[in-house]
Amino acid sequence: MKCRNVVLVLPLLIGACGASKSTETGSDADGSQTPIDAEPVGDDAVWGDVYQGSDPTVPFLPDGRARYWRYAFERPPAGTALRIDGALQAVRYQAVDVYDDETRTSIGVLRDNELDGALQMWVADERDLAGLDGPALPFPDGRTAIFLRLYDPEDQVPDAVLPMVSLVDLETGEVSAPPARIEPPEIPQAVIDAVVEGQIIEQREDRVDFYRLDDAGLYAAADNDYLVARIVREPGELVVLSFEPPTHATSATDAADVRYWSLTQCDRQSYCHHTVADLEIERFDGRVEMVIGDEDEELRAASGDRTFVPWSTPGEELLLIYRNLATSEGVAHAVDAVPVFDHEQPAEGQEATATLGRRAPSGVRCPRSAFLDGTCAL
Repeated sequence: MKCRNVVLVLPLLIGACGASKSTETGSDADGSQTPIDAEPVGDDAVWGDVYQGSDPTVPFLPDGRARYWRYAFERPPAGTALRIDGALQAVRYQAVDVYDDETRTSIGVLRDNELDGALQMWVADERDLAGLDGPALPFPDGRTAIFLRLYDPEDQVPDAVLPMVSLVDLETGEVSAPPARIEPPEIPQAVIDAVVEGQIIEQREDRVDFYRLDDAGLYAAADNDYLVARIVREPGELVVLSFEPPTHATSATDAADVRYWSLTQCDRQSYCHHTVADLEIERFDGRVEMVIGDEDEELRAASGDRTFVPWSTPGEELLLIYRNLATSEGVAHAVDAVPVFDHEQPAEGQEATATLGRRAPSGVRCPRSAFLDGTCAL
C-alpha cells in the first residue's frame, strides 16, 4: 500500500500508515502489518550543541540574541522523507531553515506563524512535496543542513525543547531513525575571509553609510534582511548614528513592521562581539540616536538620552550589521527594497539612505573632543 498524502501528527503517523507508538506498524505487499521498532530521534543525537549568537567564537556574523541548532546529513534514499515533530517555543521568533550545506545557502524556511500551532513539518524530495499532508521544504541537491533558530530577546525560554526527527518511507509508512548527523566541517579561515570580503565597502571620509550586500555563503536566515557598514576609526573616535527604525513585535502573533531588529558589532573574521536589540534602544518621536565609543563615564553622560553602546570589537575596525527579521508584507520601508550592492559601480548613490531615507541608519565618526564639546554634527 502506498503512503501518499501522509498525515502529520505527534508523535508518529496514523491512519493508513500506522497507529500510536504502542501499535506502530508498516504494511507488507500483501497488506499484512509488520511491527516497526525504530523511534524518532531528538536532542543532541540529531541537533548537536547549541550555537549561541553571543559567543564570539561562532563565525558567520550571528546575532547575539539568536540561538540555533544545526543538523547536517547526506541525502536519504529516494522515496523517503524526514519528519520533524515538536512544540513551538514561547519566543519572539522560531523557524526552520533548510540549506545546501556545501554552499551554505538557504533553500527555504518555515516560520512559527506558518506552522499552525506546532512544529510539525517535512523535508523531502521536491517531487514528493505535493503528496505530503502538512508544511514541507525540499532537500537541496547535495548535503543538507537544517537549522532550528530561536530569537528570544526577552530571554523567556532559557532551555529550549528540541524537536524529534524521524525518517519515513513514503511507500510503506515505515518509520526509522534519521540519517546520521554530520559534524560541522572545519571551514578554513581563508574561505571565511573571502565571504566576508564581499561585505566590506570603503567609507567616504568620516561618513558611516550602510549598504545591502549579498549574504550567500553565510548560512544567512532566509527571513533576515541585512544592511552592513564597515567602520575604521582613529583611536578614541566615536560613531554617532541616527535613523527611524521599524516597529517591532513582542511575540510571534503581534502586528508590527518586523518581528525583531538589532545592530551587531562584528569583526573582519566574521565573529561578533556585541548585539544591541530593539527593546534596549530608546526612541524619541520615532527616531533612534546611538553613540558607539570606548566605555567611558564622561562619554555616557554626554550621550544624554541617546543610546550609548561600548565599542566591542578588537582593534579599530568593525562591521556593523543592521538586521530586520521577518518583515511584514506591505511595509513600504523594507530593507529588501534596497538594491544589492554592485561592486562594479561607485559606492556613492548605493547607500541604503538613497532608497530608504531616514529609515536607514547612517551617521558620522567624530573625535572624542568634538563629541564632548557638542560640535559632532550628523
